[in-house]
Amino acid sequence: MILSKRLSKVLDYIDNLDIVADIGADHGYLSLEMLNKGVQFIQVVENKIEPLKRAQLTLGFPNNIKYSLSDGISDLDEKINTVTICGMGGLNIVEILNNNLSTAKRLKKLILQANSKVYELRKFLNLSGFLIDEEEIVYEKGSYYEIIVCHYDEFSQTNISEEELFFGPILLKKQSLDFISKYEQKLNLYLNILNNNDISNNEDIESLQNNINLIKQYVKGDWYGQN
Repeated sequence: MILSKRLSKVLDYIDNLDIVADIGADHGYLSLEMLNKGVQFIQVVENKIEPLKRAQLTLGFPNNIKYSLSDGISDLDEKINTVTICGMGGLNIVEILNNNLSTAKRLKKLILQANSKVYELRKFLNLSGFLIDEEEIVYEKGSYYEIIVCHYDEFSQTNISEEELFFGPILLKKQSLDFISKYEQKLNLYLNILNNNDISNNEDIESLQNNINLIKQYVKGDWYGQN
């Protein structure tokens, strides 16, 4: 079994001192590789029985695996200090965290990989006192996936800017090839929509133009600094 590129990158942020809950574990492949990496205990969480059974087929029933049929982080084992929440929409991740915010805040580390609405996820984390420690962007099978590693800090005074919410504060500093390629594609898409008059609502046109300006101003492609 070979992990997908995005889950391999998630695995990079796990060490053998982490006691992990794998939320939305599906087939359990990430959990299996965590065990192989030396993680001593994993709670496998699914909200539907069929994916939970798939994970059980992959992982079996060793003493260091706990299976939970539950919604998100509502019944984490007290030993858990790290969660992975991967492969779902950003608003779903926000809901999971917000429904049990006190539990999320006690964790040492959260590793989040949203398939959509990453801006909204970052905004929620920022407003809720979570510090973003690391970010990665991964290109796989025609899509770009963003990974956020964060933790809660009750003394945090951080208020990240609008452009940092849009691009990701650490991704914006790194400006990797995948990051630049993503926004090159987005810029071309936005310009095509605008030039072909494929949008009629003035509010949507304004939003589209704002996104174009952000990319030109902050992403260091061939257009960097253009008006």
